[in-house]
Amino acid sequence: MVKKYSVTYDAKAAYSQDGPIHASYEPYQFPKQKVQREHADGQAYDLIWVPNSINFATQRRSSAKTEHLEAPGAAGSRSNFHLLPSHRVTQVLMQERHKGDERTWKATGVKITARGATPKTDCYPTNFWNITATREVVVSAGTLHTPQVLERSGIGAKDILYAAGVPVRVNLPGVGWNLQDHMNFNMQWKYNKRVFPMPEDLQKNATFAAEALAEWNANKSGPYTVRYNNGAFLSLAVVTEKADAIVAEILGQDVEPILPLHLDPTLVAGVKEMYKVIAKQYASGESAVVEIPLGTADVNRIVSLKVLSRGSIHIGPRDDGFTQGDEEPILDYLTFSNPIDKGVVIEIIKRSIAGASVKTDKEIGDWFLDNISPGRAHPVGTARIGPRELGGVLRPDLTVYDTYGLSVADNSVIPIIASAHTATSAYAIGEKAADLR
Repeated sequence: MVKKYSVTYDAKAAYSQDGPIHASYEPYQFPKQKVQREHADGQAYDLIWVPNSINFATQRRSSAKTEHLEAPGAAGSRSNFHLLPSHRVTQVLMQERHKGDERTWKATGVKITARGATPKTDCYPTNFWNITATREVVVSAGTLHTPQVLERSGIGAKDILYAAGVPVRVNLPGVGWNLQDHMNFNMQWKYNKRVFPMPEDLQKNATFAAEALAEWNANKSGPYTVRYNNGAFLSLAVVTEKADAIVAEILGQDVEPILPLHLDPTLVAGVKEMYKVIAKQYASGESAVVEIPLGTADVNRIVSLKVLSRGSIHIGPRDDGFTQGDEEPILDYLTFSNPIDKGVVIEIIKRSIAGASVKTDKEIGDWFLDNISPGRAHPVGTARIGPRELGGVLRPDLTVYDTYGLSVADNSVIPIIASAHTATSAYAIGEKAADLR
């Protein structure tokens, strides 16, 4: 790989030899792919070559399932590991504790129910089961469902809990707030020069596809090994000459009018502090605001990496934790609630379509409002680490404020979304949570 494609990488800075998840580079490049500099060392900007979670020896996906659960000697083989599929946790069981005038709550276990079970007619169905925790409860339901579990358990913003009829145990307004994702939209290019082969030739050229399949079956190499593996991760200064003006606009912005009415003051304060951090990232030439995949295909998904708008996900008024557990939470990305995001996306599109017929900001804005997706399946931030007075939910050790024996370990703990895909972050948080125990 290094010799054939002149790929540069820093094994010491970017890779561990004792971690269970594999990362590797594809053993093939299409002719138009000429990016060799990697970013796994944290330098995620410029034109870069991206490793994938692939076991190079087998060319198969390397995941928590294959490495932590199924691999020999992994968690799945331990006598104290039990996996119960087709069930969901509806609540964390909490026991009140007093120390002088201070009241806190101890997590003593979880309440579960089978997915698809028939609900009973009374208010407390008998097809719930309680599981007792001897040490602690670690919630890892993901950015979208960890807030739901906490709120059903009486941990969250009191007005949300009151509306659902959930007894308030810990008033933590930050639960369910601070939702972020990577906005994205498709762009289509027409190449002036046709190069063979291209990825679409695997669908359009039967002879090439047959040859590629034969190569894959013979030695797991060739075009069928290629996934998304390189792209442009561009800083704001590379995207637009307006970078300094945009940074100044963020620092001078009055955020309260663009936030939801009656938002808790701690959450407002937290947004202000996060905007200061994001302004520094926008001003840096080493922090990307856009991802432009370079997979050589005609259609590519352009990703806005560093949004300012903050959304939320909360239980609804019918979800009191005693339902069958199938009442989904209410999600609102609040996309473009901060108008600066719209201006940044306009600059991203102008950079992407230089010379095209659509030129005015209004034309671009009208187009992407009909075509943009608020998320890239990279949600983070809804139970974030941080000072409680700034809307934080967790202490630095991942434990929930005003509780004992209750932690969170998933991407909901991230305060500000990274300018990168979030799979590695999820693994890192899980490994760190294990080390802290």
